[in-house]
Amino acid sequence: MINHYLEILQISKDSFISIFDSLEDYSIEFPLQTIKCLMIISEKEIKSGFLVFENKYKEILKDILKSENEEAKKIAIKYINHLLKLNFHPFKDLLEDNISK
Repeated sequence: MINHYLEILQISKDSFISIFDSLEDYSIEFPLQTIKCLMIISEKEIKSGFLVFENKYKEILKDILKSENEEAKKIAIKYINHLLKLNFHPFKDLLEDNISK
């Protein structure tokens, strides 16, 4: 199912906010696919200048950073740094939490 979401998001012009609940469920089992979906959704939202469900993004990213999938973690860290460059400073604590472990 998560791969299906990824395909839909890649071709759609909509943000598909309704997928967030499923992404939270998949973030532990499928962290790599989840971060890819999250990035697609957020890039569509960022064009409007803000992230509607910032707390959901943070929860999903926390799960990905806790995962054992090193590739997903690297992508998540790179993505968080990207968000910080765009002045989404509430995500900074995710990097600090990850470094302190």
